[in-house]
Amino acid sequence: MGKLKIKPAEWVNIVLVCTMLIFLAIMGYRYTADSLHETDQTLQLDFSGVYTDLGEENGLSIDASETVDAAKVNAVTLKGHFDNDIKDGEELIIYMYRINVEIYKNDEVIYSSGDADTARNTIMWDVFEPGEILSTDEITINMSSSGKGAYSMAYRDFLDNIYCGSAYNLALTKVKDNILQIVIAFLVFLVGFSMIITEFALSIMSITVPKESITSGLLLIAGGIGIFIDYDYINFISGNPYVVDLIDYITISCIFFLMVMHLASYIRQEKYKWLGEAITCAAAIIIIISYIMQMMGVSEKNTSIGNVFPILILIVAAEIGLLIVDIKTGKKRRRVITITASILLAAFIMLEMVYYWFSSRFIMYFFTAGFVWFAILEFFYTIRETKRGMQKAKAAGRLELELEQNKTAMLLSQIQPHFMNNAIASVQILCKEDSDKAYEALGHFAKFLRGNMNSITSSELVSYLSELEYVKNFVYLQKLRYEEELQVVYDTQYDDFYLPALSVQPLVENAIRYGVSQKEGVGTVTIRSWRETSGVYVSVEDDGAGFDEEQLKNDDAYTHRFHVGIANVKKRLAAKCNGTLTVESRPGEGTRATIFLPDELI
Repeated sequence: MGKLKIKPAEWVNIVLVCTMLIFLAIMGYRYTADSLHETDQTLQLDFSGVYTDLGEENGLSIDASETVDAAKVNAVTLKGHFDNDIKDGEELIIYMYRINVEIYKNDEVIYSSGDADTARNTIMWDVFEPGEILSTDEITINMSSSGKGAYSMAYRDFLDNIYCGSAYNLALTKVKDNILQIVIAFLVFLVGFSMIITEFALSIMSITVPKESITSGLLLIAGGIGIFIDYDYINFISGNPYVVDLIDYITISCIFFLMVMHLASYIRQEKYKWLGEAITCAAAIIIIISYIMQMMGVSEKNTSIGNVFPILILIVAAEIGLLIVDIKTGKKRRRVITITASILLAAFIMLEMVYYWFSSRFIMYFFTAGFVWFAILEFFYTIRETKRGMQKAKAAGRLELELEQNKTAMLLSQIQPHFMNNAIASVQILCKEDSDKAYEALGHFAKFLRGNMNSITSSELVSYLSELEYVKNFVYLQKLRYEEELQVVYDTQYDDFYLPALSVQPLVENAIRYGVSQKEGVGTVTIRSWRETSGVYVSVEDDGAGFDEEQLKNDDAYTHRFHVGIANVKKRLAAKCNGTLTVESRPGEGTRATIFLPDELI
């Protein structure tokens, strides 16, 4: 039985079908829950009366308390009545956004949110049974905030979210009201998770995965969690507001850090890359300091992260500016669509941060819109790149096989009978004339053969010095035949790099066989290596007969004689290190072959 293969494009349909099934399951659960609890009512209560702030009796109505800013007024006392009776056994559900609350019935405490400092650092729904409360009973509500840095509308939000009845029914209502946000959070998380899985699978297949793709996946996972954590319903699901608050705090920090890291991953020029990494480290340090300040009690949770927001905004803006400068001054092609999406996401996150700075609360509109836009583009980009990666892997496999076959053919051609015969005949003559020189020649011949065998069994890149040593053994054997008529100059200005085995030797062989040997008198072959800003160059130049470049293109005889040496080297340079080989020649003047290895791959 053959293996099941799913094409990358088919993953789109699979994900869409799974998403639709999950959405239908959620909707089915929603209406099933309605039918099971249709008699379970939850009633929103209104509170009417007067309020007091800062210990001063002002006799103003509750409606006037809408203007009370929790960030400026530390404490408020409300006295009045609920507009409906609460039956004995019914639950009272209240919402507190980082405020401490105490409730009294006829001067008797019926609820306290606990430790004031803890309550003022927590966002939560709380449920309790107050016993029977009549609409005629006098209710006193004391609320206090941390003052500066508190959410300005915290007192008003508390009054707008007082319910009696079933907490379970209210939880269902809140989930239904936020179902679109929950689905969006799930989809964003799913896209990020699928990207990480896809990139992991590609890496196993030895397909290069860009760093920015990994940070994209992690950023989307954190973004999905951040969108899902909405205090309008999350406490009903988790049941532990302190854990949720901690997860939310960590998630927000991770999003900011991953956003900065993601932008830095697009920077390509070395002169800007180090600065981008420094900015990323600065973001990490700032976030860690905010954690330490909170743990040491120097600042409260709702102010510690808020205090560093202006700095984080400047850090993100600086990273965006650096990326734009890198793109404008760089020469390499970039992923324009995904870079634009990343910059827009960063802009949306900064808008959310600015809103929080002024209100001490996330509005989530900018945040959600930015991640939805980012997730859509990254999803389809991942599908496209996965397909391309698979195609490249298949092509690379075929090319690797072809290269190995060609390399073996080239090596065998170099150990051809006439070369073996010439080398052995030269050594045989030396045995009679100069035994020491014959001994030395046999040593070079043995090293040359061993170099051939090593190249057959290994596909790794070799150092330039190793390749040059192999060339010197070959040249020594050639000089046995041509003697003083062959001069070879080694101009090694740079040697700390690697290249495919047998990249230089075939060029030297062509320079000798078809260059200097075809001219009268002494011929010179110059082997030069040097480095420039763009990369490393290796040239093999001779002052021999030269040839007509147009004739090489059109004459089959010329093409055949250069096939093994030139075409093979070109293929292996391109496949193994993105290198190039260019050949220039003029009849009667000589030939120059130049290898170029890009700087980024050396």
